[in-house]
Amino acid sequence: MRLPWFLRTALSPLVLAAIALSVPLTVIGMELSIPDDRAELPWSNVLVAFPAIVGAIGELEVVWRRLSVNRIAEALRRTLVVPTASALVSAATVAISYAALDVEGRIGDDHLVFPADVGNPWALTLFAGAGLGMAAALGVLMIVTFPLLTVFRADEVVAFNYVELDEQHLPTARTAVRGIAVVVACLPVAVTAFVLDWPLLAWPVTVVGVIAVIRVVGLQRRIGRSPI
Repeated sequence: MRLPWFLRTALSPLVLAAIALSVPLTVIGMELSIPDDRAELPWSNVLVAFPAIVGAIGELEVVWRRLSVNRIAEALRRTLVVPTASALVSAATVAISYAALDVEGRIGDDHLVFPADVGNPWALTLFAGAGLGMAAALGVLMIVTFPLLTVFRADEVVAFNYVELDEQHLPTARTAVRGIAVVVACLPVAVTAFVLDWPLLAWPVTVVGVIAVIRVVGLQRRIGRSPI
């Protein structure tokens, strides 16, 4: 049975290799986490970390990989497909390894990585891993991938955002999508900075974002068209 085209595109050899590598690393991380009952060491995050890592890799690959589909559309699809696929594999790995490593028989009642009242944490890995993976992939798309695409693949971004654009407006449209990229990148950074009470970062980023919005609006009026 052949996979749907969007799965074949999203689950590239690099993404599949990253997912495959996550399997032994998850097993090793679980083994190392058994004595770490206070969850003080990095591998205590092994249950949910890999979908986020694989999701980020999938988003970054969109910048350089040769694709037959629009890169923005592909990047958006990958925010869902790649973390979900990785979370499914991670959940299966956790479910099997939990039993194979006899985790339940080797931990105390107050273990923070493997709480006794939770039991086999495959469901936590599946749902929390997928959620964190999607959030990480979306963050990478907004802050890294989209801005890079507007620099190195500007015409593809323009084609995704504008319909039947006149050739004479193409340079202005390229500048506009780069301005949109600045706005998109500033948004999560500013929100995060405000939440973490980092005003020295939050306010400058907000000002940059507002200036970019004003600039984009002016460019849109010059083009006489609006993004989709």
